[in-house]
Amino acid sequence: STSTWTHIFTNWLSSNMFTILAAIISLTIFNGVSSQQAFRCPNKNGFYPDPVQCDLYYHCVGGEAEEKLCPDGLVFDDGNPSHERCDTTVNVDCEDRDQLQEPKSTEGCPRANGFFRHPDSEVCDKFVNCIDGVPNEMPCPPGLIYDDEASTCAWPSETTRKMCAT
Repeated sequence: STSTWTHIFTNWLSSNMFTILAAIISLTIFNGVSSQQAFRCPNKNGFYPDPVQCDLYYHCVGGEAEEKLCPDGLVFDDGNPSHERCDTTVNVDCEDRDQLQEPKSTEGCPRANGFFRHPDSEVCDKFVNCIDGVPNEMPCPPGLIYDDEASTCAWPSETTRKMCAT
């Protein structure tokens, strides 16, 4: 009878409601995430920056985008769409693309690639050049000190490292 089927359906629905709701919520979230992350190629072919993350970019071939990631510590140089180029942060203006991948630090290297202040804060005339997570201590030319903000050696009076300007 109808009341028996109604009773069976109501019992089944109440016992499976959590599973049904979880599936609906999961599908809604998944669809929202995938549509937010869909990158549209501005041209059929080329290399294009992610609008938010400076070390993330897309290789477009025939209008189809493939997500690519620069090695840790390097960012995508979007100066020429026909060239795939990752470079140090000092050489690339990321503008509003201020996010980066999680650092892959090793001993002596805050990121796998880049130029960094010497680990001993009192050593001003040397810096560390990290290449694939391997630290290489480098000297500044005589009379210059390492300036972290510019990622280069500079005259002491032109840096923010006042303790080094003796």
